[in-house]
Amino acid sequence: KQWYQRRVAITAGALKHVKFHKIYSSDSGRVKETLRHTGIRSDKTCIDERLRERNWGPYTGIPWREYKRLGYSIEEHPPGVETNEEMKQRWLNFFEENILREACNPTENTILIVTHGGMVRIIAKYFANFTTSTHVNINHASISNNCISVFELEIQEKVIVNCDIHQVYDCKHLQNITKI
Repeated sequence: KQWYQRRVAITAGALKHVKFHKIYSSDSGRVKETLRHTGIRSDKTCIDERLRERNWGPYTGIPWREYKRLGYSIEEHPPGVETNEEMKQRWLNFFEENILREACNPTENTILIVTHGGMVRIIAKYFANFTTSTHVNINHASISNNCISVFELEIQEKVIVNCDIHQVYDCKHLQNITKI
C-alpha cells in the first residue's frame, strides 16, 4: 500500500504543472482512490462506468499469470470475457458522448482520463489510427500502473483529423521507486 501511494504521489508530481479543465475517471473503487490520492482536482469531474477495466466474466479475480497459463492472452479470450472490440465500442460510446461533444470549446480542452491498463491500451490503439507520427510504438507489454500517455487531438466538426502522440505508457517519472 505504501509503495502504491508513493507511485501515485510521484505521478501526481509529474502532472502538477498541468491545469486540467475536466477529469474523467472509471467508477472502480481502485481508480477513484488513485485519483483521490493524486490530489488533482477539477471543477468538472465525471465518473463513468464505461472507463472500467475489461469485464473478465468468470475469470474475474484470477491472477494474470494464471490466465496466461490457461493459454489466453491480451488478444485472445475465452467465452464470457469482454473482447477488445467490445471494449473499443464502450470507449467510442464514451468518447463520442463526452469528449467529441465538448470539443467545440477550444479554451477548455485539457482533460485527464484516469482508468485501467486494458482501457488505456484500447485508447492508445484508437488514437494511433489518427497519427502521422512514425515514432509511435504501442507495445502492449510495456504498460504499467501510474503510467502517463499524452495525446493531442485536432478535432474539426466533431471528427478527429490528427492526433499527436507525445507519450505512450510513459513511466520515466517512476524510475527510482522500488517496491517495499
